[in-house]
Amino acid sequence: MDGKEDRAAASMRMDALARNLPLTVLSGLGLAPLILTGWFVGGARPGWLAVWCLLVAALAGGQTALLGLYRRRRRRPGYDPRFWERRFLLACLLWGGLWGLYGFGAAPFAGGIPTVLLLTALAALSMPGLGVFPPALLAFVLPTLGGPLLRLALNGDAARLSLAGLAPLFLALLSLALWRAGRAQQRSVRLAFSSRRLLAELRAGQEATRRLIEASPLPLLLVRVTERRVLFANSRARALLDEGREVFVDPLALAAIAGEAGRLGALWDQEMTLRGAAGRPFQALVSAAPLRGYGDAALLIGFYDVTQRKLLEEDLRRAKTEAEAASRAKSDFLAMISHEIRTPMNGVAAMAELLSKTALDMEQRGMVAVVRHSADHLLGIIDDILDFSKIEAGRMGLDNQPFALRRQVEEVADLVATRAGEKGVEVVVDIAPDLPARFHGDAGKLRQVLTNLLGNAAKFTERGHIRLAAEADAAGLVLRVDDTGPGIAADLQARLFQPFTQGDGTVARCFGGTGLGLSISRRLVQLMGGDIAVDSRPGAGTSFRVSLPLVALPAQSAPPPRLAGLRVAVSSATRPLRAAVENLLRAEGALPAADAAAADLVIQDGTGPATDRPCLRLVPFYRFEAQGAAGDVVRKPVHLEDLVRAIQHVRGEGAAPPAA
Repeated sequence: MDGKEDRAAASMRMDALARNLPLTVLSGLGLAPLILTGWFVGGARPGWLAVWCLLVAALAGGQTALLGLYRRRRRRPGYDPRFWERRFLLACLLWGGLWGLYGFGAAPFAGGIPTVLLLTALAALSMPGLGVFPPALLAFVLPTLGGPLLRLALNGDAARLSLAGLAPLFLALLSLALWRAGRAQQRSVRLAFSSRRLLAELRAGQEATRRLIEASPLPLLLVRVTERRVLFANSRARALLDEGREVFVDPLALAAIAGEAGRLGALWDQEMTLRGAAGRPFQALVSAAPLRGYGDAALLIGFYDVTQRKLLEEDLRRAKTEAEAASRAKSDFLAMISHEIRTPMNGVAAMAELLSKTALDMEQRGMVAVVRHSADHLLGIIDDILDFSKIEAGRMGLDNQPFALRRQVEEVADLVATRAGEKGVEVVVDIAPDLPARFHGDAGKLRQVLTNLLGNAAKFTERGHIRLAAEADAAGLVLRVDDTGPGIAADLQARLFQPFTQGDGTVARCFGGTGLGLSISRRLVQLMGGDIAVDSRPGAGTSFRVSLPLVALPAQSAPPPRLAGLRVAVSSATRPLRAAVENLLRAEGALPAADAAAADLVIQDGTGPATDRPCLRLVPFYRFEAQGAAGDVVRKPVHLEDLVRAIQHVRGEGAAPPAA
């Protein structure tokens, strides 16, 4: 039993003792006059008897005051039952001492036996009242009987002492029985207190549960299935439902809910129609669980009004349909207007091309160049808008055919080399030697993606190089476009592939464009089942990675390597260019050499140191016409066939490569 229960049990003992102590006072006040009268009638007048009677009266008055004080303090907040236990124990000890003094003084008269019998009877009468607190009983009984027994022992009367000793033995047995009864009573008190505490806790828990359910924002019902009767409804449910009427519009709904909940253990989020206030039906998501303890089967049902949500969903569906129709109309308009604008622009571009071939002075030629450049730029914008409108309208399809990957890559690099060469930027094509030559896919879409990526690289890269690499992985084909441009901040990369996005506001002012190129590229890559990603840091360039699940076609007949065993040393300050040329040589069986001394042939990027080995030079495309007559030069970007023919010519194995 914890401290709180022990304190409560002590309070109950003190209350019982306070009710019984007045009997002790009354017995003392009643017996004292009778004893005094008996002594006077018998002719004996001991002087101590009057003093004893005065002490009895004084103690009775003091105990009466003590009981009154206890009753007043019992109702105050600072009540401590342990304090009053000590006070009542002292009062019982004083009463026992007074009766023991009487027995000590009266024992010599009449042999002492009547006195012992009188005090034994007094102790027996006090036992029921004081038995609720065994220490108080002992404090009263032991001094009461101890006085006469002590006097008889001092007088040396063994016979009377033995006879008088039977009384304490009887009282001891009676005290033992009362002590056991007191212990049982204490256990009963504790059990009663525990029962009251548990009952109070149970009622408090029930009240807290009721308040929790009542305050729940979710409507809750307790329904007896067999009677189709609502046993309980919280405030939210009462506000939504029509009291006194059937909850479910469908009379079979409750039986269906009970069956599913009994079979599955619970029912979750079943959409049903309920009857609301004033009989108005509404849609609700209903959940239910069986509840035991209510006699027949009962269900705890919670529901949520989804009428507004259903209306919002319908509005969203209607708005989505209207938005899709508007988007299709917009795409159709863009496709139509782009086609209508492109037709006259093709005429403008063609006339500018023809005009440039006539006799013009320098100023006129510059004006024609501006017209041609503007027409080409506008045609590119129109192409982007047309492609974007086709993708938005879902009209962009795939034309999968076998194609040669190297040819597509080299042609796209040639298209970009003109713009890059104007700024002195190197364009490098690097194809892995073990990459299959032919794939099955949409070559046109792939070419468009590479053109957009390389075009962006050429637009933003002011120095360094641009590298277009191709290699195979487990998923198919991987293409990379790396540049040494200014790079892209991390916060801009997240929206780089969104339509009409150009990194920051300065890009459109400096370089122009619509911001559709990367968005179109991503959608085309996704249309082909692939993925495109970007990796960039400001000041460290940009790398785009395109992964496509293209199927490689097996070579029908593998021709023998045309440069088998030839040792070639490649000299270039641009490491990507040197690596790309070495990959081209490996594709035809040649062996890259570490230096010119160990090589059969030397390939130099531009002008290099003199060597006694056969030498081949790599020159930019815009200087190829002036330097290519000798047949020992190859233009950049380097093509595999041009490189092989040039090597064969330098070694005297074939004709000079054709002029580009």
